[in-house]
Amino acid sequence: MTFQNQLALISPADLQKLVEDSVRKVLAEKSGSAPTGALRAQQAASYIGVGKRKFYYLLHNDPELAQACLRIGAARVWPKAALDAWMERQVAKGQPKKREAA
Repeated sequence: MTFQNQLALISPADLQKLVEDSVRKVLAEKSGSAPTGALRAQQAASYIGVGKRKFYYLLHNDPELAQACLRIGAARVWPKAALDAWMERQVAKGQPKKREAA
């Protein structure tokens, strides 16, 4: 039996259900994930090793980090490459030394 003959045996309603189930499965696997290479605020905070509150503090106080984001509709995302470049610049600037106890 050829594929065309097998396809003729499937009712349009059954075929539609198979397609819908396949689409739902793919969407369920993709749901909640950011675009490849881009992170939402919580993910970006984790990526650079800080909490969400500290990340928002950095956004408010560091224009370079704030400019690294992209807007997709109302959402802001940070490309991993932009976060990597920002971290490299922070390393190049040097970290402030801790104050020594007197």
